[in-house]
Amino acid sequence: MRLILLLTCLLAAGASWAGTLRLVPSEVTEWKAVYGRVEAKETVPARARIGGIVAELTVSEGDLVSEGQRIAFVRDDKIAFRIAAIDAQITALKAQLETAQTELERGEALVERGVATVQRLDQLRTAVDVVQGQMLTTQAERAVIVQQSAEGAVLSPGDGRVLTVPVARGTVIVAGEAVATIGGGGFFLRLASDGAAPESPPELREPPADWQPAPDLPARFVLANPTSAWEEKAWTPPQWA
Repeated sequence: MRLILLLTCLLAAGASWAGTLRLVPSEVTEWKAVYGRVEAKETVPARARIGGIVAELTVSEGDLVSEGQRIAFVRDDKIAFRIAAIDAQITALKAQLETAQTELERGEALVERGVATVQRLDQLRTAVDVVQGQMLTTQAERAVIVQQSAEGAVLSPGDGRVLTVPVARGTVIVAGEAVATIGGGGFFLRLASDGAAPESPPELREPPADWQPAPDLPARFVLANPTSAWEEKAWTPPQWA
């Protein structure tokens, strides 16, 4: 009997406490962490045209450079010795030319007096022409070597920012080796995702202040997603799109 009364009291109390619970759907924003990196649209290496020692290096990572700017200089000590050797040859040829011209003048005087023959005079003129030809050839060789020395200057291939500098001052490099890597044509943020495309493109906001390029650089920023459902949008100075 007591058990029946206890159950009756509990049922009565539960009925007084019970209420209506209504479930409605609601939108919940799901946040997901992704990885991204800033990349240059164009990456061009600045290469050395001759081999030698990096005697001068005027840029470091993050520096802004313009097209044709000298960023390094490669020195080849053998070029200086070759120029010195050719200068000695030119000096010797100048002495030979002076002697040949003196002999030619003497031969012309002897021909006028009837002492020397015309055949001998022709030989003297030929000797002068030969020495003059050797002089021109040697001077041309010297110009080629001097040009090789000037090609030790490493120039920036375009406007942009220095991304990497894999060498240091005093490094021995070969012809064609990259001294620095220049990033130009603007920068973009590449996001990595798991491949699931969102229903709508993400909202793009103004990038941080430290992303803004220098006013004199033709730079642009693009937010790109690997999936086809994402759109691309560019920020171009001076007004963000």
